[in-house]
Amino acid sequence: MNEPMKAPRSRYNDSIEINQLAMSIGRGKWLILLSALLGLVLAFLFAFGQAPVYKADVLLQVTADKNKLPGIDLFTGESTAETELKLITSRNNLAKVVKKLRLNISAKPKRIPLMGNLYKNLFNKGGLDKPSFSWAQKYAWGDEFIRIESLNIPLKDEDKELTIVSEKDHKFSLLSEDKKVILRGVVGDFAQKDVVHDSIQVTPITLNLGNSNEAILQIEDELKFITKEKLTKVKKQESYSLFISALKGKPGTEYVVRRWSELSIIDDLKKRIEATENGVQTGIFSLGLEGQNKDVIVAILGNITGNYLQQTKFRSSEDITKTLSSLEDQLARLKSHSDAAEEDLRVYRTENQTADMSAETQTALGIIADIDTELQRLSQKKDEVGQKYTSSHPIIKAIISQVIKLKKRKELAEQKVSELPRTQQKLLKLEKDFSVANKAYINLLNNIQQIKIAKASSGTGNIHLIDSAAAHNKPVKPNKKMILILGPLLGVILAVLFLLLRRLLNQKIESSDALENALGIPVYATVPMPYKVGITGSILGSDLKQKSLLDIGTDFSPAIESLRYLRSNLQESIPKAKNNRVMVTAPSRRVGRFFISSNLAAVMAEGGSNVLLIDADLREGKLHELIDRKASPGLSELLEGEADIKEVIVSKDLGNGTLDIITRGLTPINPSKLLLKQRFNSLIDSLAKQYDVVLIDSPPVKEVSDATVIGKQVATTLMVIHTSMHGLKEIDDTVKTLSLAGVRTNGFIFND
Repeated sequence: MNEPMKAPRSRYNDSIEINQLAMSIGRGKWLILLSALLGLVLAFLFAFGQAPVYKADVLLQVTADKNKLPGIDLFTGESTAETELKLITSRNNLAKVVKKLRLNISAKPKRIPLMGNLYKNLFNKGGLDKPSFSWAQKYAWGDEFIRIESLNIPLKDEDKELTIVSEKDHKFSLLSEDKKVILRGVVGDFAQKDVVHDSIQVTPITLNLGNSNEAILQIEDELKFITKEKLTKVKKQESYSLFISALKGKPGTEYVVRRWSELSIIDDLKKRIEATENGVQTGIFSLGLEGQNKDVIVAILGNITGNYLQQTKFRSSEDITKTLSSLEDQLARLKSHSDAAEEDLRVYRTENQTADMSAETQTALGIIADIDTELQRLSQKKDEVGQKYTSSHPIIKAIISQVIKLKKRKELAEQKVSELPRTQQKLLKLEKDFSVANKAYINLLNNIQQIKIAKASSGTGNIHLIDSAAAHNKPVKPNKKMILILGPLLGVILAVLFLLLRRLLNQKIESSDALENALGIPVYATVPMPYKVGITGSILGSDLKQKSLLDIGTDFSPAIESLRYLRSNLQESIPKAKNNRVMVTAPSRRVGRFFISSNLAAVMAEGGSNVLLIDADLREGKLHELIDRKASPGLSELLEGEADIKEVIVSKDLGNGTLDIITRGLTPINPSKLLLKQRFNSLIDSLAKQYDVVLIDSPPVKEVSDATVIGKQVATTLMVIHTSMHGLKEIDDTVKTLSLAGVRTNGFIFND
């Protein structure tokens, strides 16, 4: 009998090794394969069930304005691609396109998502055939088509989904959102209907607007005393009109129709347009638009760019005209001023008979004249810029700074002139006035001539069309090859993640190596479950439960070979043990303990050993079912003294040997108490002398205490562990339970 011992120190910890995770993935190979196939099917549905999406694009270039007005470069400013992108996708520009192409009216056949296009692409190319199901008749399954030229509805129905149903003889019906008929018509004819309904109107209130407080009080009083006399029923008329130019589809087919509000369709179009600059500050930018109809997206981009180029040309020509008009007015004033200055100079020379000025005087005159000319030019620029910007703008501040510097230079030049004789000073002043006026007149005249030339040769301004709008013949979506690759790959990834997550959360033992490394107890054998043999009481059903012993003599299956390997290990260890008694137990039920103990005994008997198999599971033992007899008389009757040893031992012929069996007997009231009797100890001692091996099938350790009682009578205890059914902590606790009762676990049998 084993002596009580301390619980062994466990090497178990909560960590999970990489090889355990890899084994979990390996055991889930069928789940991974199934998930990959499912991913492939879903990818196929997604790839071939979507309508093809095409992309159109256009390329534009922003250049320095070749028509930039001479003399006014400080305030023209260069257009940038970023600015042009915002302008070309502005609400004002897009509104013109929406109106011209009637983009606020959308109409398309009603299809079941994915399934409709899949059926069309695979079974109904170019036709109008439909599945025979009644529910499928209202959907489009082929090349159904509708084109609406005009749709006018009340404001309250904008952005709502209306339905058009095709009928026989090219007729149709327009249904409201709640499927009520609004109007009926014929394809190619204008259909219209006025709907009249009652509306409640309150009698108008005359307010005293002279005093706002009194008006508010008056409104409150009127609202408190609204009576039926103040409410008036009025007839309100709403008009619906529709013109369908083309309708292709079988009678009963439905088409989804919407009239979008202008703001909503413009916002949607703005989001769909991909406007990007190619490179950094290259001045080249592209517009892209995706859609299911190539002609429509090309027309949209073509009109967007065409409208903007026309608008830019008009804006450039208009700016030149305004500037030219302003400069011509200034030219007339400068001409008059120049003529007056020239006449004053001539008169002064005649009256004073002055000669030409000295070289020094002429130099001073040239400096002052140049400064005055520049000041006059800056003054013109400031006036022009002031029409667009405030005084705090950087351009205006720069002009003011230049004016201040020029005035300081002029003061220094005038100080030198003040040292000349008065006659020379007066002459110098008149010469300066004439020179400044004449130069300003000539410069302005040259600018005007250049502006007229620029106006005559103006084209599209500084925006140029490089590539006109065009759509690619190959759809950009869906990318069928990529989807068909990613579908199975995603399925595999999800399956692997599921297996890893399940492994991390459950932390069940899945390999014999992990069990040995964690607890330091050897695994005697790993036994695979034979084909069509399930664990007794498992969810596989009674038709797969073990009905008889395996065919030991002729079976060379992995299960039998594993049991033979286990037999060899026991034949080496039993002679070295204190006795020839072996207990087979488990942490819980339904792990294959009964399968292991019964067939292990048969394998040992087939090998020539004299073996006795005892069913000590007095509650749920199933050993009697293998020999096709009742449980009684058995071990319980033997311990109660109600049966003799010869009555309870049954011999089973195995062909190559004989196996003696003792069944459990009838279930006693207190099985544990029955096993604690001295009679059980004496019985085991007596039987051990008659057999080479006494193998006892024990109840689970975690459910009842019978195993701790039986284990004290044996020298070898084997614990059956089922793969993926036990956590390390559960197994470790089971070993400790036996150890605290003085029963040493010699090894594990890894089952299934």
